[in-house]
Amino acid sequence: MLDRLEQVADHETDRIAAPERLADAAQIVRVELPACLETYLGRSPTTPEEPAARELLTQLGLLTAGADRLVAQVPDIHARRAEELTREMRERHDRP
Repeated sequence: MLDRLEQVADHETDRIAAPERLADAAQIVRVELPACLETYLGRSPTTPEEPAARELLTQLGLLTAGADRLVAQVPDIHARRAEELTREMRERHDRP
């Protein structure tokens, strides 16, 4: 996703949204993921492991879903370029 965010400079609407999406990705990677792991690893020795592990899995699932939503919002530049090439070729070769 981060690589794709770097490539969106070709289209203005994507370029405008990229900083917000990058901030969302940074929030997940730099804040939320470490907080989940620190909470799990820093739990009291008397805390039963199974409920704590279940909470960690739930948290990681939520982070994964958030990251997947971000990936879906970031345009695939290669796919877009392929579509543009196809459109150009149709215009050139489909003329009567």
